[in-house]
Amino acid sequence: MDLSVSIRIALPLNRVLPYLAVLRTDLVQTIKSGLYQACGFVAFMLCMGLILHRSAMHNEAKLLQNTSTLISELMQMSLWVGTTLVIILCAGTIASERDVLADTILSRGVSRWQYFLGKWHARWLAILGGFGLLLSVVVAVCLLLLKNDLHITGLFFAFGLVASLLSVVITFGIVVSAWVDSNVLVIALLWIVIYGLGAMLYYLPIGTFDLPRLVRSIPELLRGQYDSVMLYRLMGGLVLGSICLAFIGIMGFSRRDL
Repeated sequence: MDLSVSIRIALPLNRVLPYLAVLRTDLVQTIKSGLYQACGFVAFMLCMGLILHRSAMHNEAKLLQNTSTLISELMQMSLWVGTTLVIILCAGTIASERDVLADTILSRGVSRWQYFLGKWHARWLAILGGFGLLLSVVVAVCLLLLKNDLHITGLFFAFGLVASLLSVVITFGIVVSAWVDSNVLVIALLWIVIYGLGAMLYYLPIGTFDLPRLVRSIPELLRGQYDSVMLYRLMGGLVLGSICLAFIGIMGFSRRDL
């Protein structure tokens, strides 16, 4: 009986441990990389510079500056500029390890789906975790220096909306990195497809997905003016789209010659 129980417990652990090892290794490597830290430092300095500029206008020039307005501008900027940073951070996730993947990683009992999921979740945690941390610092500073008109629930909805959109970009970046061998080619393909599709959605909305309206609605979300049912459906659809993209990526990666 004891042997049977131990075997039943060991089998699930053996399936999860390789995934956790890949996730932990890639997460640590990503956070410690010079590119990630440089992106975070530049983003932090730009945010602080803009906050100090608006604070001077608010306190010295006596021009009213609302916290929601500044936060919405930074969130909108994170969609347009942050997408390029996400592309750069995700492009080499799998493509950069193509030469050593079969001999040094997959030969150690790590399956392809464990490797893919570990890489995908590590980049997702690193990028969105960094974005959430930076946003928390920016909101705290804005509340001290500018007029507070933030709605706490609206702030979480706005963060969830931006994070959901970036999640699709992260997932698509991992998928292309798993399918293409060259880092440069991955970056080129991601940049062309994502910004091309974004431009098409911006000028030609598909169904109820109106990208310009979503971007313009961020200030209203931050002030507490939102339709929670619509937001839940939208964010759920984006998350479901990310999962479907990841499934397609795993299927293609599992059939590729390394």
